[in-house]
Amino acid sequence: MTWIFTNAELDSVLTMKDCIAALDTGYRDLAAGRGGNRGRAEIVSPAGTDGTVYALKSMDGVHSPSGYASIRLNSDIIGWREVAGSTRREKVPAAPGNRYVGLVLLFSTVNGEPLAIFPDGLVQRMRVGATNGLGIRYLARADAGTAAIIGSGWQAGAQAMAICAERPIRRIRCFSPSKANRTAFARDMAARLGIDVEPASSIEDAIRDADIVACATNALDPIIGHNHMRKGVHYSSIKPAEIAPEAINACDRAVVHLQDNAPLVVRTHGVVLAEDRKGAHAPSAKVDESAMAELTELLTGTAKGRETAEEMTCFLNYSGIGYQFTLVGGVAFEKARAAGLGRELPTEWFTQLEHP
Repeated sequence: MTWIFTNAELDSVLTMKDCIAALDTGYRDLAAGRGGNRGRAEIVSPAGTDGTVYALKSMDGVHSPSGYASIRLNSDIIGWREVAGSTRREKVPAAPGNRYVGLVLLFSTVNGEPLAIFPDGLVQRMRVGATNGLGIRYLARADAGTAAIIGSGWQAGAQAMAICAERPIRRIRCFSPSKANRTAFARDMAARLGIDVEPASSIEDAIRDADIVACATNALDPIIGHNHMRKGVHYSSIKPAEIAPEAINACDRAVVHLQDNAPLVVRTHGVVLAEDRKGAHAPSAKVDESAMAELTELLTGTAKGRETAEEMTCFLNYSGIGYQFTLVGGVAFEKARAAGLGRELPTEWFTQLEHP
């Protein structure tokens, strides 16, 4: 049978510690050649007269030890708007019922069958947070007790969960340009994490005594500059532009998720993206990724993590990969099945007798 799950069902069984553990093992396997990944690709075309575009996106990966393979597919309507002087990329919930469209298809590498189909939202959130969690494990001070989150959306929550999974955090401050959003985020995450989470009135207020500063926005312009940097602090980003090049270059130790992992973007006639105008599809040319260690090198010990309490460190996690959906999706599938969740559909609906 092929199983169908909802985001809510997966959220009820999947923990951040599950995801960090899955990625830890999976990245070591990737470094050893026991996994494979193919980069993100998009085809972008005009969507309407309001400046939005349509994007068909895919990424995939295979993890041999677990016997899982997956592909993540997104059918998105995308727009941009200005928020507090910064351009933000935003997905538009344009599908019927004001919903987004993103799917993960999980397959068996033993016989090729489709094992499960589920929305990508929860797994997407958790895999990003868990990757930054691994960065914290190797780069943040062991005694880190305070954190700042810049952002108040879906991904900001994952950053808070990951930080608390890896360090004994007592307090988080959150800043977002929207007072209502940062207040709601602080209330919701305090209840979920069981610690003090406070809304901050500015970036400076949020980060003033933070041991860990995590950016989790959709900004196409820098939000952390050189003037925000302090010794002993660990910084992280999930978008190429969030931390200014001068700030990254000021760090004593900077690690990148993967080098040279900019997405392949195919544009149909007439498409111009805000990222094109701002050069925000890839890291700034002022940042030399080739001089940085990759995450897999930290995990396998071929590169060093934090060595002193005074070091200023940075983890750049703006190049997600399909392999993460295989690792986290596999764990989510197993836990959901063990909990008796989901609905069965005949596998015959998704397979065929005809030779493709």
